[in-house]
Amino acid sequence: MSPEELRACITFANGIDPRVQMTAPNAQLWGRTIGNKTSLEVTTAIQVYYERPRINGKEHPAIDPASVRKIINEEYDREIARQRALEPPKGKAPNPLSWRQRNPDRWDKHYTEGQRQFQENASRLAGTTTRGVAPF
Repeated sequence: MSPEELRACITFANGIDPRVQMTAPNAQLWGRTIGNKTSLEVTTAIQVYYERPRINGKEHPAIDPASVRKIINEEYDREIARQRALEPPKGKAPNPLSWRQRNPDRWDKHYTEGQRQFQENASRLAGTTTRGVAPF
């Protein structure tokens, strides 16, 4: 972030909370703490800080660069977690029915065995009904 952008961010924070002052030591502290972030990230983090509810109804303490960095890191981690939650798990079948596609030989074997058992059961049922015995 350039020094002009950094001054604009501190001025933005001062516009919300006049306790944040634009002094040379304060600008150096902000530059060392959040100098690698973009001005959009910093101004958004400042807004998020003041949008959050107050603790026990007390006034927010003045924002400091460590809080801004913490909010940016939390939002970044939250976005990564959201993206990972939307991805399908690696190494697992996306569809439980895809077992047939992965094991066609075993599928055919089990399918023919199921047909054979069904025909046997049907012939047993037919034999018991012709004798006049209830199947169950």
